[in-house]
Amino acid sequence: MISTSLRYCEERPLLVGNVGMGARLCTYYQKSAPGDQTGTLLRNGSNSLGSVLILDPADKSPFLGDIKAGCSQSCLETNMYSQSCLLGCTVSTNN
Repeated sequence: MISTSLRYCEERPLLVGNVGMGARLCTYYQKSAPGDQTGTLLRNGSNSLGSVLILDPADKSPFLGDIKAGCSQSCLETNMYSQSCLLGCTVSTNN
């Protein structure tokens, strides 16, 4: 089982889930051409991308911004919102 830690990047987020509310990690991949198979490889890989959703070249992005062709964007989806995720590194400061 893979464990992922998530935190809000806003100082005062508009919507905050309560304890116990479910969320799912999704990764949207925008195909660069109709025959692009990279999304299928992402879906079948054993990396922690969550559910991989493949967008055709003509499909619009589910976010306010665009996903460039051949690129992917991870997001956290709940019943209240869908928020893109930012990658970050954990720093050990407890030395």
